[in-house]
Amino acid sequence: MRIDADSGGSVDWNEFMNYMLIENTTLSSMKQEHFTYLKTEQKDPSPSNENLAHSKNITCMIIVKPQDLMQESAYAKNNVPQKMSVAEYKKKVKFVTGAGDGVVKVWSGMGLKREVQFQVSKYAVTALCFMSHSKRLAVATTDRMISFYALDGSSKKNTEPPKSRIEDLPAVPLCLEYVKHNL
Repeated sequence: MRIDADSGGSVDWNEFMNYMLIENTTLSSMKQEHFTYLKTEQKDPSPSNENLAHSKNITCMIIVKPQDLMQESAYAKNNVPQKMSVAEYKKKVKFVTGAGDGVVKVWSGMGLKREVQFQVSKYAVTALCFMSHSKRLAVATTDRMISFYALDGSSKKNTEPPKSRIEDLPAVPLCLEYVKHNL
């Protein structure tokens, strides 16, 4: 009854959209009443001429843990993980973002400085997945393609070609998952 504005017994698209707009506006004003601003200890970065941000919205992001980037022998001896301090972990963790501009960027965990950038496609990135065993980053895009890039720390170029690519998929891949099997 709240949505059916003309009391016609059914809800048409316009009635539904009007209701959603009014409901969203009401919820937004309620949320603003309870909003608290938290100050951060970190200062804003100084402006630079270098364009670090994506030119379009970020569509996906993953976190690559330090142990995923290490060689198996360095990470564990006798299947026991080696301890790492919190500070060391923060320095080695990586964030990987993909965006509507077809660009993938790898950021350092501590300072969020861009380390590597790949122009994967002129179409949007839909999914990212890090394959820890082969140290490859799988990138899916809306042009029905999955590209694989080395992410082992040996490459720092901004125009890195993919190591391999799967093209002409029957549909756009919207998610990727990696399962490592220990055989």
